[in-house]
Amino acid sequence: MARKIRAGVVGVGHFGRHHVAKYASLDTCTLTAVADIDAARAAQVAAECGTRAVTDHRALFGEVDAVSVVVPTRGGSGPRPT
Repeated sequence: MARKIRAGVVGVGHFGRHHVAKYASLDTCTLTAVADIDAARAAQVAAECGTRAVTDHRALFGEVDAVSVVVPTRGGSGPRPT
């Protein structure tokens, strides 16, 4: 069997929680940690999925093979559906 991918999620707000849930559900992946500048939110999400919480994304360096960086969406200037 191939080695599991070590994944992390940076930003565990509304959309980040979806990434966390997907990584946590994959048999081919180990969710190594979640990172968020809100320590309480990071701790809560980490506890829910059995991983560790960090507040500095740099703590993931060397510990993950893949990472989702999930940032808030705030009325961007991109194209809008017509």
